Amino acid sequence: MQIKIKADAYASGNNPQYTKWIEDNRGKWVEVETDHLFNNQYNTDTARIYDTQIDAVRDDARVNMGKCSYCGTMMHQKELICLKHAECPEHGVNWFTPENTFFLKYPNGLSVPTKEVTQKIGTYFLSKSLIDEHYELRNCRKRMLFKFDGRMFYVRDGIGYKRMRFLDVPQAVEKKVREKLGELMSR
Repeated sequence: MQIKIKADAYASGNNPQYTKWIEDNRGKWVEVETDHLFNNQYNTDTARIYDTQIDAVRDDARVNMGKCSYCGTMMHQKELICLKHAECPEHGVNWFTPENTFFLKYPNGLSVPTKEVTQKIGTYFLSKSLIDEHYELRNCRKRMLFKFDGRMFYVRDGIGYKRMRFLDVPQAVEKKVREKLGELMSR
């Protein structure tokens, strides 16, 4: 399993080794350790990388896999339940699916049209984010970064993307956001 680090990936924190590793690997494919897998983050031999720092995933090891909700044991779908501990069966398994794992649904990411967009919608402004491949919806109290696939919103939550049917804005604003993004996507 490999991930492609964004060319402009950020390095948060004050760990100089981590910052240097991010800088050295921007725009490159890196191997992911697959003993412990997550929906929105990846362990390499040196660093933990989040969905918001990568562009794509290759040979995703999470396909048909899940993690025991009690002990974290990685499982294949053929196994159905974890029996490692007596408590495991009652807690079940969290399966990696396209609905809960952004890069299973979009292995090559979800790009935002390059056309600049700025539109006032009620008290909000819709624009293409200057940070990276996201749309931005903001007003004086709220700021959301998100991707849109024509049906669902993928709202950036710091380390990954939360799949949402509706944005946390008034219904009339969301309707206009969907219309504007639909126009951009159809061009």
